[in-house]
Amino acid sequence: MILLEKNYKLMLEDEVRRTTKDLSDINKELVFHLTAAAEFRDEDTSAHISRIGMYEGEIAEFLDMLVDFVERISLASTPPCINDIATTQV
Repeated sequence: MILLEKNYKLMLEDEVRRTTKDLSDINKELVFHLTAAAEFRDEDTSAHISRIGMYEGEIAEFLDMLVDFVERISLASTPPCINDIATTQV
């Protein structure tokens, strides 16, 4: 019985790991496509979004942050900049 519970727990942990990776991959793809959409609106906006993410990643690396954090902070900078896509130019 204990072995069965242990195997079940390991199976659940593996499933959580796979699902988390899938969600992370989807998030990265979403950010990529939103950045591409910004490029259609304005090349400067697209370049700005990419630059900000790169700078934040570089700073996090310089501060010896964990690799996972560096990736997340690089992506986290993008959504506020995506607002530029929807704003009307006058």
